[in-house]
Amino acid sequence: LTSLAKDADLLVTGMNFEETAANVAEFHAIPLATVHWFPLRANGRLVSILPPVLGRPAMTLVEWLSWRGAKEAEDAQRRELGLGK
Repeated sequence: LTSLAKDADLLVTGMNFEETAANVAEFHAIPLATVHWFPLRANGRLVSILPPVLGRPAMTLVEWLSWRGAKEAEDAQRRELGLGK
């Protein structure tokens, strides 16, 4: 992705590779746009089996756990690109 984005005016990504694309966009100093195909960010409506007061914190926890799971790889990419933490 780093070499593909070299001369780009804009980098567009979905949520699955948002952090990776953000690092590349930062490296090349180009804008980043994230396309959300469905409401995956923490909200009180997506998990319909839970009341909204529980659904939002549950989704926030899942998002945090996902971020923690990918943090090591993201940090390695940032080091490789010479970006700070």
